[in-house]
Amino acid sequence: MSVAEEQLPKIMHIDDDEELLHLFYLSFEKYLNIKQSLNLEEAIDLIKEEEFDAVITDYEMPGFNGLDVLKAVKEINPDLPVIFYTG
Repeated sequence: MSVAEEQLPKIMHIDDDEELLHLFYLSFEKYLNIKQSLNLEEAIDLIKEEEFDAVITDYEMPGFNGLDVLKAVKEINPDLPVIFYTG
């Protein structure tokens, strides 16, 4: 990781749509250091291991939703912002 990447805000992006994750990455990679996950368990493991500035998540996904993400994130880091979006 370059010094410039280390200075960018670090975002966890969660969505069950792999194409949307890729499109988001392509659109914002110059402005954000983006980690991505297709499922809640993987995302939570990463949030436990690494420091993030915010979580961006789809609201409705198979097996879980944005409120599940919010609850899990707040148990780990109550001050970490969580941003929802939906199609």
